[in-house]
Amino acid sequence: MTTDEWYDGPPRDDAYRAAYESETRRSCLRGANTYCVLAAVMILATIPLDHVRFPALAARVLPIRFAGITALAAILGLLRSSYGRRHPFALGVLPPAAAGGLVQALAFATGGHASPVTVDTNFVIIGVALLMPWPPVWSTLACVAVLGDYVAIRSTTRISPPTCSSSWRRAPSRSS
Repeated sequence: MTTDEWYDGPPRDDAYRAAYESETRRSCLRGANTYCVLAAVMILATIPLDHVRFPALAARVLPIRFAGITALAAILGLLRSSYGRRHPFALGVLPPAAAGGLVQALAFATGGHASPVTVDTNFVIIGVALLMPWPPVWSTLACVAVLGDYVAIRSTTRISPPTCSSSWRRAPSRSS
């Protein structure tokens, strides 16, 4: 191959490929660690809001929050192990899945489908996009895990979702 030929593929040298894969693993591991820490901090920071939004349920959701923090701490420990350094992509799916499970457990405890906590699922997914620098396939898998948490909780509960007719007030018709 001469310098005049156009080549738009990966570098042919295996050293470049190995360096790229190593840097990708390190950045994914760093993103997963950051996700765990930030999620735990956000969970702790929003505990006082439970006393404002759900005064009667604040004591009920506190153990759920601590269980979520414990799960994230365990995942963080696993990510920092030698196994976590070897498999950062597979283990990187766990922090968003744990955060999604926590959000759905809090939503279930505070009103089910009508809970204002359900909207926090969006922030779990946005955190994946902002903090995890990995290929789109892994981002998709993490988002599917978060949505799987939602489907699992909603399919196991017996609370029926609200319907439009029951939540909207009908205006009286004007007939003359």
